[in-house]
Amino acid sequence: MVVRDAPTYFGPLSYSIDSEVAEGSIRATIRVPSRRPITTLKLRLRHPDAAPPRGVTVEGDCGSRLDPSGELVELTNPRGTITVTRATDRREEAGRGRGQRNGNAVRRGDTMLGFKVDEALCDKCDLCVWDCPTRIIERPENGYPRIIEAEAGDCMGCQHCLTVCPPGAISILGRDPANSLPLAPEALPSLEAMELLVRGRRSCRQYAAEDVDPALLARLLTTLANAPTGVNRRELTFRVIEDRATMDAFREKAMAELRRAVDAGEVPEPLAGGAARFVQAFYEEGRDLVFRGAPHILFVTAPPDAPCPQQDVVLALAYFELLAHSAGLGTVWCGLASMLLAAVPQLKADLSIPEDHIHYQMLFGVPSIRYARTVQRDDGARVERIVL
Repeated sequence: MVVRDAPTYFGPLSYSIDSEVAEGSIRATIRVPSRRPITTLKLRLRHPDAAPPRGVTVEGDCGSRLDPSGELVELTNPRGTITVTRATDRREEAGRGRGQRNGNAVRRGDTMLGFKVDEALCDKCDLCVWDCPTRIIERPENGYPRIIEAEAGDCMGCQHCLTVCPPGAISILGRDPANSLPLAPEALPSLEAMELLVRGRRSCRQYAAEDVDPALLARLLTTLANAPTGVNRRELTFRVIEDRATMDAFREKAMAELRRAVDAGEVPEPLAGGAARFVQAFYEEGRDLVFRGAPHILFVTAPPDAPCPQQDVVLALAYFELLAHSAGLGTVWCGLASMLLAAVPQLKADLSIPEDHIHYQMLFGVPSIRYARTVQRDDGARVERIVL
């Protein structure tokens, strides 16, 4: 069965399903739409004889969870092409106790997480066992690490097992350790460099009339995907205006909608006074107090059922701010945009922000002003040391 470019809210969706029941598998290959990000995609692969599944393998860029029934696979934040393979009794019986040959190495894998150990590299140090946050990895005596299959659903997708393994013997969730960056201490920024970055960070409200290089912006957002989230759920969406023309159009529409709401008395207190002032400044004084003339804005959103959506959003923006400043860009946290969206909530539809999602935003661009030195406020916070 093949479906190509089916229209959906998220963009064209293509997928194929190959039923190889005689060989012991049913496989689905999905090309995930890219117009709008998908946070959760659910897939059910039914057996024609209603036989229960014996395992599911997921390959591609996504998190995954298996429903207790064993039939429904939940893919979180899927991107690109995802392959899901359901194993049947026949495949399970035929493969029990045997590894799969790959060159000169024997690899063993679980059925859900794609956990594989290259026995030619594994030195049985047990670091992956000790460092697994949910303790779902074990190593039998004289054997190699493996997933405790009954607990595979507890995997957080943190990839600690992949990153902690010194020789790079472990892969999981379709990730090859050879594609990770080495964490050599000398390659990391020094404490002095980080101190200077944090002390020298400034809120930028003056921007050059130019777009940020698209390649640089893509690099920043790709790196930002590594920001921490509660329970490693990774359900954030980054919504960004990438060019000045789009930003100018949004700015004009937003201020026009705000003026209409102010004139109609639709802005609730205590927002009404500030909204009226922003409209006056924009139309009578030529001053953009909300967006500060910035060429770009980044909205970070999280669904309300995430473990800690507000913290996830703020952490991502804090990481983005430091990344942007290290690349020579200016940023400013834009709380006034939250006020504007609260006063004119219909603007969320233009930004594809779901009504119930938690969000915050940051303006950014090439700064038109540079600061010569850090501020002096090391005493700006009170430190209380806890003694028990």
